[in-house]
Amino acid sequence: MSLKDEYRLGRGYISGLRLNFQHYCWKETLKYVLHPRVPLKNTDLKIADVGTGTGVWLCDLSNDLPSSSQLDGFDISDSQFPVPESLPSKVKLYAQDAAAEPPRELHGQYDIVHLRLFLSVIVDNDPGSVLNFCHKLLKPGGCLQWDEHNPLTYEVVNSHGSPSESLDEFLRMMEGMAINTNRPMHWVSDLPQHFKKAGFDPIAIDMPREPPWQRRMNMENLCLLGEEMAAYYLTRPELVDKGQYIRQLIDKVHDEVKQGSVASQHFQVVVGKKR
Repeated sequence: MSLKDEYRLGRGYISGLRLNFQHYCWKETLKYVLHPRVPLKNTDLKIADVGTGTGVWLCDLSNDLPSSSQLDGFDISDSQFPVPESLPSKVKLYAQDAAAEPPRELHGQYDIVHLRLFLSVIVDNDPGSVLNFCHKLLKPGGCLQWDEHNPLTYEVVNSHGSPSESLDEFLRMMEGMAINTNRPMHWVSDLPQHFKKAGFDPIAIDMPREPPWQRRMNMENLCLLGEEMAAYYLTRPELVDKGQYIRQLIDKVHDEVKQGSVASQHFQVVVGKKR
């Protein structure tokens, strides 16, 4: 399987803004970039970020690592990469499909591999091909950290009896679209078991929720994601009506968010060590 045609969000400046903002929301909730159970004793660490997007995770992490570290980012598209000369000297970004066989020269090269938010591209409830890609990149005993939202843990929170009909409708629509496009979400809850099947021993599982003050920010980030989905459908003549429906729904969702209705969910982090 290739991930090439599975990504239905945008890669323009709005998408870049969403990804960069999203990173700092994750950091604020988790209180770390790299999980504290991941060992950092080696001064010549080699770290890979799979599905790196804008490279923001690597660039942020580079501030805490010695200059001898090597940080490589991989993404199927390079359209959101910063220009190379603007990156920290430790960071390099490359175009690479995470569901394909990694180049032989990358096998067993990395101490740590990280990936985040593959929810929109995993099909058949099976993250196995991505886990296999990461397994091949790692040295024996190396660590994989996978950060993922778990939409199955969504809880709608209403302040002062604020309405949430449109928010409820949007969440049902997202779940229905995931099922209809063969992207059911149950694999997220089962990720530790998928780790074991792929040759990793889980060493940490974190499932925090965002602090209450951050919920509106996360919801507005979700609205941006909805706008990207609408834009995708609006470019296809047979799906224009669906795109217009999503755009109108997002406006109603944001009105409810301003009145205090939000959807809270678990931020799930699984860390495993390669056997």
